[in-house]
Amino acid sequence: MRLIVSSGYVDRDRASWEQDNGKDPRPEVDRAIAAGRAALQRDAGAHEAYHLMSDAWLVRGDWESAHGIDPRASYDTTSEMGLRAWNLSPQGFKVINTVGLGYLSRGMWEANNGLDPRSALQQAAVTIEKVVRANPNVDYGYNNLCVTFQTLAEYEIKRGIDPTASLQRALSPCEKAIAIDSLGASTQQSLACVQVDMAVWQRMKGTDPTAQLERARATLRRSLELDHGFELAYFTLGEAERVAARWAVDRGGWSASAFEASRAAYAKSVELNPAEADALRGLAALYRMRAEWNAQHHRAVDADVRAGLDDADKAMAINARHATAALEAGALHLVAARAAGGDKRRSEAAEAHDRLYAALGFDGNLERDARPLFDEATKLMK
Repeated sequence: MRLIVSSGYVDRDRASWEQDNGKDPRPEVDRAIAAGRAALQRDAGAHEAYHLMSDAWLVRGDWESAHGIDPRASYDTTSEMGLRAWNLSPQGFKVINTVGLGYLSRGMWEANNGLDPRSALQQAAVTIEKVVRANPNVDYGYNNLCVTFQTLAEYEIKRGIDPTASLQRALSPCEKAIAIDSLGASTQQSLACVQVDMAVWQRMKGTDPTAQLERARATLRRSLELDHGFELAYFTLGEAERVAARWAVDRGGWSASAFEASRAAYAKSVELNPAEADALRGLAALYRMRAEWNAQHHRAVDADVRAGLDDADKAMAINARHATAALEAGALHLVAARAAGGDKRRSEAAEAHDRLYAALGFDGNLERDARPLFDEATKLMK
């Protein structure tokens, strides 16, 4: 039985590698699940087999989420299989962590697809806290708690809700994880995400985010020192520098250095993982910002509109339901519509209308950002 489970974990590990490298992991996931079922036919009480299947279903859910497929059934099965393993072996704290990741991953998907993620994130927090209480000397439980509360904070920011309490709840477990293992690049990146979200909220409230952004930069430098090829750290750096560029715009200026730093970081993330749609969306948002700036100063916008639309389209080729990529595409068409006249204005406005309508359909949580643009596009169509 154990040989069957071990063989299944080889397939699961290969599936994880393929997922991380932009390939379809589902054939290997299916083989890992089949191995788990075969092991259970030999020993119905084999908690290792349920653990294997829990891990495999999590990989499948992550791939589905990244490619516009509803992953909730996979994430729910992740947690179900993990709980069966836990009930058979209550000392298996790695498996209860996987149960928590199933809830967390479902909450992350819900937050980006127009749903309320708070129930799933609450389940994640309660479950992962069991790991922390039972084994307070390992970093992964604290790191996953950090990500749980940071995900809640990003949902709150999107909805215009003050995220301060959630961000503070995220900060403490991140710092504890780093205190346990200061060599974890992913934990450093998790902390940087919290710091960037703090900066985003400060900017939204008209408070200078510069100090918070510098903290995020320092944390990301540390993450990249530990792992030079960590694409998520480059993505988060792109986000941080885009906030810096936006802050300059808020004050009536333009920061070419922040723009270029953001562009380079996003581009490096895409280079390291061409199947990462979020970094492509980040590039689209960056070009939109410069196009809007140029339009305000009566400069040409066509080059930035084209570049931004190209990146938004690439993101949606990876994930056809990528709501923020659709939003950025709509906003870019709207920039072009404002700058044009006659039939060109109406055609660009119609494209903006359709893209923004799609964004709102994919993720109703974008209402605050997308609705004013949608309404403007609707008027310009006429």
